[in-house]
Amino acid sequence: MKTVTLRIEGMTCGGCVFGVRKVLTRLKGVSRAEVTYEDSRAVVTYDPAAVTVAQMAAAIKTLGYTATVIAPPTPK
Repeated sequence: MKTVTLRIEGMTCGGCVFGVRKVLTRLKGVSRAEVTYEDSRAVVTYDPAAVTVAQMAAAIKTLGYTATVIAPPTPK
């Protein structure tokens, strides 16, 4: 498992946090997603053999937000 920290641009409320968390945890290979509105961040624990950071960013983009890596993937 690895962990990556993403900056999520465009979130404006707690509902945004819920949506981002939901879309991330529905991805096969994502075991945990901690999303915070105050920091505009998502800390995602995932299996790199099952899902990529690019796939996570694409899923977030479907909600109208932009995701960029602010802390590279690290083993957990």
